[in-house]
Amino acid sequence: MPNLTVRKSSRPPKRKGSPTTRSEIASTPKPAGKRAKSTGFVNPETVKVVHDVDAADEDQDIQEVPKAVRDVSGEIFTLMKFCMLGTEAVVEDTDFIRLGEFSYRQFEILAVRKVDKAAQDAKVEFEWGSGQVVISSKGTRVADNISITVEDESGWRKVEHGVERWMLENRKSILVKLTIVYKRKGGTSTVISDDDGGDSKKVPTFQYC
Repeated sequence: MPNLTVRKSSRPPKRKGSPTTRSEIASTPKPAGKRAKSTGFVNPETVKVVHDVDAADEDQDIQEVPKAVRDVSGEIFTLMKFCMLGTEAVVEDTDFIRLGEFSYRQFEILAVRKVDKAAQDAKVEFEWGSGQVVISSKGTRVADNISITVEDESGWRKVEHGVERWMLENRKSILVKLTIVYKRKGGTSTVISDDDGGDSKKVPTFQYC
């Protein structure tokens, strides 16, 4: 029986790759490349530029404190009050007051009572004519006086605003002249009775603007 001989090959045996290593390499995905978005053309004139704030300017703004407004609530001004029935003075009075102390409504009620009594004594009727205030002060030209139409409380508030403004400007000897005029309707008498029931007297004519 012939002898069986095994021929050895001079080639080295092949190594089997690790299946674990191959599966890991095959399963690892490659990162996808990111595409940059195109923003198009940018006009350099429309680009906002942020400037650095100067520290010195900030300190200056912090240190600047507005000046306190001078309190004029205690200052006194002169108020001259006149109520006219035609050209006859029914009320003539002067007060030295502060801002907010005068009530136009109360003065109007008093004036109507006085005018009504004078009209009854003169046997005439009357109707509203006008209400005018002139604000003047020492050293102020006549052309620079303030003239305000006053028919109610809102009109008087405008007067007080004007007086307050002049006080803040250090105007001296502020004078407010309030004149209310009622028109006469019919009759010619200018004689009215005294409030105390005394003899009748003629009211002196008052010249007004």
